[in-house]
Amino acid sequence: MLSEFDERLHDLRKYGFTFITALLTAESILIPSSVEASFQQAGIPDTIKLAVMLATLLLLGGIRLMDKQYRLFQEAAAVRAKIIERSLNIELTDAISFRYKAEKFWKYINWLYYLFGLTTGLLGAVILYPNMLAVLGMVIGTEVYVAVITQIDRDQIHLEMKDWTIDRLEVKQGEDVHVTLTNLEENPIMCNTGDVVWRIMPQGRCALCDVAYEEKSDRTITILGDDSYTWTLHTRDLQPGIYGVLPWNRVIPLKRKIKITPR
Repeated sequence: MLSEFDERLHDLRKYGFTFITALLTAESILIPSSVEASFQQAGIPDTIKLAVMLATLLLLGGIRLMDKQYRLFQEAAAVRAKIIERSLNIELTDAISFRYKAEKFWKYINWLYYLFGLTTGLLGAVILYPNMLAVLGMVIGTEVYVAVITQIDRDQIHLEMKDWTIDRLEVKQGEDVHVTLTNLEENPIMCNTGDVVWRIMPQGRCALCDVAYEEKSDRTITILGDDSYTWTLHTRDLQPGIYGVLPWNRVIPLKRKIKITPR
């Protein structure tokens, strides 16, 4: 999935920026002096010129929105890849993400959208001059474009980025199961002494009505950003059956179930 969306994002930027550059070059013929000098007649009406320039800004905004969509898919796939790779002791995605964040190269990509928008606004002002009303419309359109792009860059979905992993989904009674919490946020997670971290309940039962086991923190635990902590579930005191795991930060159990079979 990472490879697929990376290819789509690459093609979007390559063809999108190429098309916008060609479009801006073609729009330069709308400059009044060029048209009058070439055809000895009045140029295209300013209202049409303004509409063309604003449509160009709209196209740029659409490309940026699709860019953000593909990047969100990439981020979601990368988060899941990190969890899987950690369980396999690979951590390739972690290394790539660390280098990418350290270089901060993504900022240059974002600035391209601002530069293309400002270039379109400047070209539109030159084309529409000396019609100051149309120039004002172009300036307002450019300001709206910059505001929209800024909002797209800053817009974040505030979700609790915590991942729960169960190392074994089928065990014999008496065997251990490891439950791991990975903190995918920058802020640390605090578990105080006596806090209920997760609960085990029989499948199909109400978590607050019939709890088979509660894991309480025996000390203060701090899970730093991008770090993990693992608890051990001893199944010797649990009856054979299928159990769900309910973390403290969720209202419904995990989709994964633990099946305990008799010895």
